[in-house]
This record gives sequence, C-alpha cells and structure tokens, in this order.
Amino acid sequence: MSKYLPATIEEQLALAEEFLLSRETDVGTGKQASHRVSPDVYAIAASLANDLREAGRARIAVHVYSGALDRFLRDLAAEGPLGK
Repeated sequence: MSKYLPATIEEQLALAEEFLLSRETDVGTGKQASHRVSPDVYAIAASLANDLREAGRARIAVHVYSGALDRFLRDLAAEGPLGK
C-alpha cells in the first residue's frame, strides 16, 4: 500500500477526488474494517484523518484509503490471474 497511499495532503486530496469522480460520487455505504499495514503505511495512515481535518477536509480519509485500494486492485487485475 505504500506505493499507492500518497504522503502529502495535496496528493491525498487528489487521490480522493479521482476516486470519487471515477465512481461519479456514488460510493455507497461501507463497513468498518481493520487491516494490518507496514510501518511505512502506518506512518502515513496514523495521522491521515487529523491531517485532513486540519486542512479543512474532515471525513475524507476513507476516500483516500479507498482510492489507494482501488488503484492497487486495478494494477493487480492488469497483472492477470494469479499463478499457482
């Protein structure tokens, strides 16, 4: 995920906007989840919600995470089926 989760607020906001536009802002209601992440991802993710709130963009962290995961899944699909 460190490849897909930007470190700067500007890049995070751009990723969230890209994600929302790709879904035509229809992202539905999700469910809370927890995931294990690497120390590199944790360093970004731990303060993400607070950093976005301070930037005047509260409640958008979920769209940043969703955008990063969406990019990862698209790249994974482009790689083709998993081998045995």
